[in-house]
This record gives sequence, structure tokens and C-alpha cells, in this order.
Amino acid sequence: MTDLCAFDDLEPGRVMEVPIGRGRTAGVVRLGDSVRVFSSICPHHGGPLARGNVRDVLTADCPGALAIEPGRFVLMCPWHNWEFDLDTGQALFDRRTRMKLYESGVVEGRVVADVGA
Repeated sequence: MTDLCAFDDLEPGRVMEVPIGRGRTAGVVRLGDSVRVFSSICPHHGGPLARGNVRDVLTADCPGALAIEPGRFVLMCPWHNWEFDLDTGQALFDRRTRMKLYESGVVEGRVVADVGA
């Protein structure tokens, strides 16, 4: 596991871009008491995911009826507004596409992730 940053340095719901070695970066976002760490490269067209915005997941039971799903969040790529589920990495526009999520957690106040070699 690679030490990425202090948990307390993260502003809830705001992505921080951190270096992960070999010229690569990852996005880190705090969601409540947990974190998500993901590749900063969008799988759609290589956009800067770490510069994207986090928002609540919106659902609808019928046309015109929107509801927020508490505790579920998506990351929106700033280039083409593709949205990715922050729990699964799944793209909402194309079920065949996923962003890279790294196994991560908080250990002794530090954000750590398995970002590979």
C-alpha cells in the first residue's frame, strides 16, 4: 500500500490529485469517513478525471420524478460529462466502461492505496 496523503487534508466531496509514481497521478476523494482513490485518466477519452466534480446519484422512478440516492456518489469527467459510480467505477452512460478504482483505506489518519508498481 502506498501512502498518499493525510485524511484530514481532504475536503469532503472535493477531489485531490496526488502523484503515485512514474509520472502517474490518482484522484482521491473523501466521502464521509471513507475515501475513494482512482486513476486520474478517464477511460472514455483520456480526460483529467482528477479535475472532475463529485455529486449525488440522481434516480427516477418515472419521467419527471428525480430523487437523490443518499450515500451514493458519482464523479463527472470535466471533458465530456461522463459520470462514474464512485463505489464500482461503472460509467453511467456506457455499462461496458469503467474507471480504474484502487483498493484504498485510511490507516492511522493517512490515506493509503494499492496503486501497483
